[in-house]
Amino acid sequence: MKDKDHHHPPLKALILAGGKSSRMKEDKSKLTYHGVSQEEYMARMCESIGVETFISKSSQVKESSISGIAIIKDKYLDLGPFGAILSAFFVDPEAAWLVLACDLPYISKVAIEHLIKERSIQHFATAYRVQENSFPEPLIAIYEPCIYQSMLSFLSSGQSSPKKLLMNSEVKQIILADPDIAFNANTPEEKEMAINKLKSKV
Repeated sequence: MKDKDHHHPPLKALILAGGKSSRMKEDKSKLTYHGVSQEEYMARMCESIGVETFISKSSQVKESSISGIAIIKDKYLDLGPFGAILSAFFVDPEAAWLVLACDLPYISKVAIEHLIKERSIQHFATAYRVQENSFPEPLIAIYEPCIYQSMLSFLSSGQSSPKKLLMNSEVKQIILADPDIAFNANTPEEKEMAINKLKSKV
């Protein structure tokens, strides 16, 4: 796809940590797979790459930061990750947003750096894809500013699924060499499995 102009939007990171965690029965963003809360672990990882990083939280959260990391509160309510991404664009519509779910126990700095390296500003987004899946991973992806208006149009038509948005947009897809990177721990059993697997890798 041809580049519309030579403008290269700055990249910022958004750690999605505002979910209800109903299946986990405890706040997934506070789980400690790596010695600190998962939301802080992932935010620090992005910061160490040199990306300005924010943590996404529900509108009810009173704090403005977590361990010195600024919070973006939901301005679009009850829309899950879609609302969180829209809220980030509302704060800075000129930035591209590296969006990462907080419930990815195996996410690595190497995987994030590779996604950034493969970023295409000529597409609406750059996203990882697990080889056997037919869809890009919407919550391990970089959303370019040009997708913001598409998201608003998508919302006005009653849609709020990041997966469906990316499936209907021109997205650069990067095949994940390690499918574990995209694994979401959503239940207590999956949490324990991830903890044990991470211990065995040490």
